[in-house]
Amino acid sequence: MKGSAMPNSRDPKKYKPLQDYLAALPLSTNDKKLSFDEVAYIVGEALPASATEHREWWANQEGGSRAPHWRAAGFKVDYVDLQRQIVRFKRIVAVKEQPRELSLLETVTEVNERAKGRPFGGLPEWRKRHKPIRSLPAKPFYSTLKKEDRQYVFHVGGQSELQFNLGFEDIGDDTIFRHGVAFSLQTTRDLQTIDPLVPKIRRFNEYLSLYPEAFAGFEMWHWSAGERSNNYPVAAIPDSRVNAGVFIFIGRLQPANAIHVGMILDDFDFLVPVYEFVEGPADFPAQAPESDRKGFVWSPGNKARVLATTFERPAQTVEKTLRHNQLQAALFEHLKSLYGNGVSGEQITADGTYVDVAVRQSDEYSYYEIKTGLSAQSCIREALGQLLEYSHWPGAQPAARLFIIGEPALDDNARNYLETLQKRYSLPLEYRQLDMGSGRLV
Repeated sequence: MKGSAMPNSRDPKKYKPLQDYLAALPLSTNDKKLSFDEVAYIVGEALPASATEHREWWANQEGGSRAPHWRAAGFKVDYVDLQRQIVRFKRIVAVKEQPRELSLLETVTEVNERAKGRPFGGLPEWRKRHKPIRSLPAKPFYSTLKKEDRQYVFHVGGQSELQFNLGFEDIGDDTIFRHGVAFSLQTTRDLQTIDPLVPKIRRFNEYLSLYPEAFAGFEMWHWSAGERSNNYPVAAIPDSRVNAGVFIFIGRLQPANAIHVGMILDDFDFLVPVYEFVEGPADFPAQAPESDRKGFVWSPGNKARVLATTFERPAQTVEKTLRHNQLQAALFEHLKSLYGNGVSGEQITADGTYVDVAVRQSDEYSYYEIKTGLSAQSCIREALGQLLEYSHWPGAQPAARLFIIGEPALDDNARNYLETLQKRYSLPLEYRQLDMGSGRLV
């Protein structure tokens, strides 16, 4: 274009500001996590589309326009999350922190002091903004421990939350030090029922479904009836484990006489997005159980499903609203108002599974699969494979249109993803939001 310079993605100086930024970090900063937007702000212009679509864009290569700059600053990329648009730079020659033998009080004091300016250090302010709290200490943990013999501590206000937790525990004849996040389903005078934690556990499971790589390097274990489980990979918390008296931990272990405070802070920073997701607004009750499988025969009308139930757990009774069933009933009635008797609820398929709602118009079928995910992304992820199977499994009745139904609104990323599937694979796939206030698709 005459009179103007087009941006050159191969300009060797384009990413020099990123080098300067990383080089200016304190020597004690062994790694730095940035959002893609923050990188763009540092660089001074938007990142190219390939940065958000291809992990290779962040490769630690010797040549190119990018990697030489962060390598010159003494860093490398050690983690990229394209979904959350986060990159973590790690110092190539890290400033070594010597693990030390510390008491719990010494560890808490140092964590509080060194958390200033870090994501974890902003925890009290986040809680003030998002929870009905008038005032809180400026530090994440209490500065003094209420009991001298206490072997653990959790963040201020963490009793009814996904809590940041650290402390000593005994495994056999050994004492080790743990740090991470936990759900404490212990009832106390202040927390007389675990009901406030039940939807938060579901949100944790949702986060794990959306970002399975977010817990790389962490382990999981739990206590039940006074017995500690073995460590196991981080996994969704099953409903059978959500009982009063159970304690569920996700984190790391260190030798009790060699505590690495820097590792604790780095891991707490990395777990802040998990906490914010779990403790943020908007959740839905659990999805209804799947039905038994049978064979495909068109069957108009809706099959009555239980809309609410009560079930017993040790030491508690939980009222469980079967949100999936409520959504199915509302969707069926809405579609029936549009298509009359050509609507089937719980329509059986060729391989014996069930479509939540199906519509028949002449010789064409439309399949609607309902998901109770907390985001359009998770609804699409869970429903896509099922809809393809309903329509294309050997012997299946093909559908002219496939609908994913959820309560969350469709965001830009999910919309772009669907458009890519439609164009690249010619899938007749749509996402529709179901508004339970009006009982209609919006």
